[in-house]
Amino acid sequence: SSFILYIDGSVNSCGKNEFGELGDGSGTDQILATVQLDGVVRLIAGGPSAESAFFVAEEEEGYERVWGTGLNNRGQLGTGDLINKNIPERVSFSSIVVVDVLSAAQDHTIALGISTGTLAPTIAPTMATVPPTTYIPVCEETDFFFWGAPDSVGEISSVDATRPLQLDGNVTYTS
Repeated sequence: SSFILYIDGSVNSCGKNEFGELGDGSGTDQILATVQLDGVVRLIAGGPSAESAFFVAEEEEGYERVWGTGLNNRGQLGTGDLINKNIPERVSFSSIVVVDVLSAAQDHTIALGISTGTLAPTIAPTMATVPPTTYIPVCEETDFFFWGAPDSVGEISSVDATRPLQLDGNVTYTS
């Protein structure tokens, strides 16, 4: 799937749409469709198989929120259920989170951000390397969030996380 973000915050999409990943309200492949979400400020992730997409949109109160659309059979959209979405739905963080980086895989999603009541991080991020060659901004206050299939991040659980879980600082990363 491909997305075009316009300066006015509108988004067009095109491509495969089996799970609603184009966010146009249908499940039909499209040459050009309109994503059903206003105020988009950036596209932050698409799954590697393009079965899901995530956007950051500004809401009326001025906060930027993360929205997801597409495949959700393991809770990978973070919307609190296991229902595929063909219109973007807000990710169900338990607090205000400024998301710096979000990575969507086929059955889970991870995000780095800061849990805060403010709109922006209070310190400048630095760059860190996560194997093999992914660069992500991190800082001391950066929080790690996960949702979807727990075995994908080394958690021993048979229950999928349908809402973002904030993991503690003792997470071990392996490639």
